[in-house]
Formats: sequence, structure tokens, C-alpha cells
Amino acid sequence: MKSLASIDGTWALKKFPERLRMARNDRGWEQKDLTFYTGLQPSAISHFECGRRLPSALNIIRLAIALRVTTDYLMGISEVGVR
Repeated sequence: MKSLASIDGTWALKKFPERLRMARNDRGWEQKDLTFYTGLQPSAISHFECGRRLPSALNIIRLAIALRVTTDYLMGISEVGVR
């Protein structure tokens, strides 16, 4: 687990897009599948995966629930993602 001092928005912005894409691909889903299960706009998913935006806390939870991974995994805090 990372120390709290090492966790900032820049660090999460680097890890989150990769983790989101990996979790989605592990489920065999396309972006449109993730939009269906989360209720998020397709453009939002694209922005998140390209690293142009970070989702709100609520949307991180929505993504984690849909993908059946932990929020810590998506944010790059934990290496173990499966709940």
C-alpha cells in the first residue's frame, strides 16, 4: 500500500486510466458496455481512459461496482483489485 504522502491527483491521474482500461478489458467489455452498467456518458468513459479527466468520487464508486474491483485498485493504491 502506498503512503498517504505519495498519493496526489497527479499520481492518480497516471494510474487511473490504465487501471480502468485493464479492468474493462479483463471483463471483455467495450466502452459502450461500461456506459450501460454505470449510466455514464460514452464521452466520460473515453476521457477517463485517455487521462483527460478524473471521475468524481461517486463515479469512481460506480465504475468499481460495475467492474467488480475495488476503488483502491482503480486509483492505483492497491495492486489487488478483485472484490
